[in-house]
Amino acid sequence: MKFGLESEKMIYDLKEKKISNSAQRMLQSLEDYKVIYGDSDVNRVTGEFVHSMIEMSSSPTTDVFGVVRDYVFSYELVKEVADRTGGRLLPMGSYPLSYQPTMVSKWEYHVKNSILSNNPDVGWELSPEHGLFAAANCAGVHVHAELETQLQFHPFSNEIIDKHNLAVALIPLCAFSSSPYSEGIHEAKSMRAHRYFYGIYEKFSKGSGIPPMFSSSLSLLRYYLQTGRTWISRGESLGYDPEELQKLTVGNGANWGMVRWNYKWNTIEMRCFDTDLVGMDLAKFTLASRALKRADLKGEHLHTRILFGENADLPTEIEKQDALIKTLLPELLAVNAGDVSVLPTILMNRLIYLSVTEGLSNGLVYDYVGRVIKFASYELDWKEKWVANTLTKAYFDCESTSDWILKLTNKKKNLRPEEVDALIHELLKKEDGQLERLRSGLPKDMQPPKESPFHALKGSAHA
Repeated sequence: MKFGLESEKMIYDLKEKKISNSAQRMLQSLEDYKVIYGDSDVNRVTGEFVHSMIEMSSSPTTDVFGVVRDYVFSYELVKEVADRTGGRLLPMGSYPLSYQPTMVSKWEYHVKNSILSNNPDVGWELSPEHGLFAAANCAGVHVHAELETQLQFHPFSNEIIDKHNLAVALIPLCAFSSSPYSEGIHEAKSMRAHRYFYGIYEKFSKGSGIPPMFSSSLSLLRYYLQTGRTWISRGESLGYDPEELQKLTVGNGANWGMVRWNYKWNTIEMRCFDTDLVGMDLAKFTLASRALKRADLKGEHLHTRILFGENADLPTEIEKQDALIKTLLPELLAVNAGDVSVLPTILMNRLIYLSVTEGLSNGLVYDYVGRVIKFASYELDWKEKWVANTLTKAYFDCESTSDWILKLTNKKKNLRPEEVDALIHELLKKEDGQLERLRSGLPKDMQPPKESPFHALKGSAHA
């Protein structure tokens, strides 16, 4: 079973002390390195839908250290290019202050922005009042787990629902967040998830936000079929051509939830994690990927058992839901005769909301995340434990990156620009420490270059 990692990073200008719209210039500068390293390493760094963000991805692999190598290598290249103009990659899920993002003028973004705004005239404009604005201040880490069943055979296999349900059960790992502020305000431990999954898609709940649990592959596939039809219907009502909408939806999907079936690559994609310090990014990947491996057809092939069933009649009062989750905790993610027990949708939604808003400081979340770590750590080898240690240490310290940031800011509800710049400088010191740990831990044949291939220019008049 192969896995992949995508990590989105915003670009911060250390001189101007603000977000930089320099992604395209950075990507053009990376072309220099193709002469030395070839296309594959450089091409793993791509642009995003706004000019202030880039994305680094790994090659599909079964080896955790292969992902570490790809990520560290890409990070080193981008860091060096960013250094030319005083830029750095921001290890945060959202920039703490307000800024005006600029969208890349691709047609698919125009359509998506219009549908989410319910207005075909907004075009590529990003405004706080509508559309994709919150997504522009939303940098995440995506974990892909391969589905070995071919597309046409999903209705006859349980692989897709077992990996989907298990991925949903892993979402509370998002308690390890890095974005306690957005637009200068603190309202949740992960303001990225709070603004993106609970905000931008509030009026388009089907196909976004928190995905449900499913008891059969057919019900999951019908769900995706319906989300696509709903998306196309909304586009048609705004005057877009049905055939064009069909092509865009088939090519790019119509689902942006915390977990989704990425049918383009035939993977289960976890989209719930804040981008973070580089070591935390890789630790989240390691635990999530190894947990999902336990449902693989060639592995343990665990099946998910939804407690009370898919359509159980459960309490809607949050106090009763919390009490029920607490009662069920000893059963959750417990393996019995090839089955692993997971919460039904309504209770899972409650736990995920607490993970986003309160994080590890919530007792239910803390205890549940401990069970996730234990489940994911089953038969980790020493290399995987070494990578995951950054997160497990944060768990026992009860301190995510968001918690560390809030301790530094004394949990202020609002931040001033000078406070944000000082915070980012301290955070980048931690980033450099984690990067050095990862770099030094890689085998020699996986080590990124210790100095630039253009080092001859350093210190010269041309530097």
